[in-house]
Amino acid sequence: MKGILCCIVLVFSGVLVEADIGDSREKLEEHYGKPREIYKREGGTVVLVFYKDGIRVQSKLAADRAVSITYGRKSAFGEKEVEALLDLNAEGRKWSSPTETIVVDHGKRRPRREWLRDDGVKARLNQMRVFHSRSKGWEENWLFQLWRPEKGEGQEAKGGTNERPAAPETFETKHHGLPVGVSPNRLEQLQKLLVSMGVTFPKGATMTYSQRDRKLVVTNTRENQRRIEAILSELARRPAPR
Repeated sequence: MKGILCCIVLVFSGVLVEADIGDSREKLEEHYGKPREIYKREGGTVVLVFYKDGIRVQSKLAADRAVSITYGRKSAFGEKEVEALLDLNAEGRKWSSPTETIVVDHGKRRPRREWLRDDGVKARLNQMRVFHSRSKGWEENWLFQLWRPEKGEGQEAKGGTNERPAAPETFETKHHGLPVGVSPNRLEQLQKLLVSMGVTFPKGATMTYSQRDRKLVVTNTRENQRRIEAILSELARRPAPR
């Protein structure tokens, strides 16, 4: 499977970083070295996390091929870097004008910009707090993400309207055990951690805590449920964020 995005070439603080969506794990490791974190998920997908020259690179693989990639760093991305990323990943298609919104993350209002390519591929630039297992703490990071949404997520409806919510039948509700040490009073922080590790919460998705069952109650897509289950399993083997 050829990658949904062409070669990405970025210059971060004078360091050339190359990544091909569609690369094999072996090729990614040639670029970034051995992954520092590996998350195996049901369905055969794997998330690899690399750290190179102060950059956190997270790639999701399906059938041993990268299908999405996220660059994260503490400093903001310049406009020229963003333009270069979009140009290099146009593949002869057109990007929409950016949609600019404000999201609330850990009590702070933060800007978010998103672009939609005419074949459905999306790009997002935003700032958020991300939990890093290396430092075992939360850090302010700028993220540039490139991915193809799942079916029903962020697709354009006929007639040119903006995003439509995923169809209700694509959602399911599951109960998940809360890792020891993670407080049910910190669900917002847990949700941000899940998002930073590849989980999406499309319109209509929810995450609450049942005091009676002592379980997380999550309504989301089947794929996101699988991701959440794998991440929570991984968190259960790690110190809880403070």
